[in-house]
Amino acid sequence: MIILILILNLYVKLHAKEIPHEFKSPRYLGMGNAGVSVPAAGGDGLFYNPAHLMQFNGILDEIVLASPMLSIGGSYKKIFENYKTLRTMDALSLAKTLKGDIQHIGFQNFTGIVFRRIALGLLQSTEGSFYLGNNTNGNLEGSMNFSSITGASLGLGQNLYQTENSKLSLGLRFKFQQVFRSSYTITPRDFLNDQNILQNTKVDDLIQQNLGYGADLGILWSLPGRYKPNIGIAIHNLISSYPWSLIPNTAKLPSDPTTVDIGFAFLPKNQKTQGALSIEYKDLFNKNKENTYKHIHAGIQLSYLDAIGAMIGLSQGYPTYGGFMNLWLLRLEGGSYSEELGLLPGQRESYRVFARVSLGLWLQ
Repeated sequence: MIILILILNLYVKLHAKEIPHEFKSPRYLGMGNAGVSVPAAGGDGLFYNPAHLMQFNGILDEIVLASPMLSIGGSYKKIFENYKTLRTMDALSLAKTLKGDIQHIGFQNFTGIVFRRIALGLLQSTEGSFYLGNNTNGNLEGSMNFSSITGASLGLGQNLYQTENSKLSLGLRFKFQQVFRSSYTITPRDFLNDQNILQNTKVDDLIQQNLGYGADLGILWSLPGRYKPNIGIAIHNLISSYPWSLIPNTAKLPSDPTTVDIGFAFLPKNQKTQGALSIEYKDLFNKNKENTYKHIHAGIQLSYLDAIGAMIGLSQGYPTYGGFMNLWLLRLEGGSYSEELGLLPGQRESYRVFARVSLGLWLQ
């Protein structure tokens, strides 16, 4: 069955878009975004696999007052180095200068409290990207993608089976959120057909927005063994519906597709150091209609006393890097990764760097 899915995915039509992510964890991004089978503290684990709630001892795991994360990509180096020149350019000259680079900016913040069996949190996530250059057919095009999520989450966890060396955990995340999405592509041919196309295009026609609810299901099976193997499965959008609209005359947002992520990890540990080696296949049944290579993620993490650590990985065919440092009430994380917006690695890479500063109390 899995072999058949892999073969079919190789012939998927090109989609020049980013696979949607509701939440991005710096810790996981650094190790190839392979987090479904690697337990992480609090909010990070809640969004990747809610069964992670059951992987820590004690009653209280963490309190996150704020965790702003910024990601940027594209021509940011060129813009910073030539800011005085670029700001005097007209729109056409600026477009020629930035042609061929995918411009990206994203902001995310999670605030919440996480106990061993229950978690409550608020998420704000906004991302936007713009591309001006040749498409896969060699023709000039301009494309824009934007998404914003504001919502609340409730996580619940329970152990279904537990022995001294093995444990099977189940987790649920219920979400209530408002979502905005917009995508637009324009080519020179569009201008030839209608020279007033931009003036005639209404903003309301480009936006999909609704208020709705959903639920994710997670399973984590910790197996006995020297290197502590883990199997993780996450079913995202097991329930998904957006029945309410807060802004009239905008397009209704369709339900998010139900996707399945499956991963395997080794988690070796001694008194002072801890490691993780993880491999993951996202969207097992290809509900987002993407090529096989965009589903494969793998990574390694090594930490010392959970106070400092480094990550390296592979995501969608591109290397990822990251590091973190915990300073009691302050957590610093940063790194880089890439999203492939073409069919195969190397066709349309969107390289990004990210940083997150978290303020709160971590007890695990």
